[in-house]
Amino acid sequence: LGSPDLVNILDDITDEEFKTFKWNLKNERFRDIEPIKVNQLSKAERCDAVDLMVQKYDMDGAVQVMESIFKKINRNDLACTSFNLFERLTFR
Repeated sequence: LGSPDLVNILDDITDEEFKTFKWNLKNERFRDIEPIKVNQLSKAERCDAVDLMVQKYDMDGAVQVMESIFKKINRNDLACTSFNLFERLTFR
């Protein structure tokens, strides 16, 4: 399990959903960690967004942040996929 798995999940959303995902990401607080800065996300492609999330929150945090945002954008199917990845990370 790694960053490519997260990119594959983001590949399942439309470009419009990805814009909304990034908007939520710049406002998403995880534990006591500040959100990713707007200027880092503005031109970020899917793989860049994953790299930023993993750098900021570590892998398990990135998965949890993705799950939270997918719920906010009504992509519960992908939230479940993210949760399954988190479980694999936690219980490996």
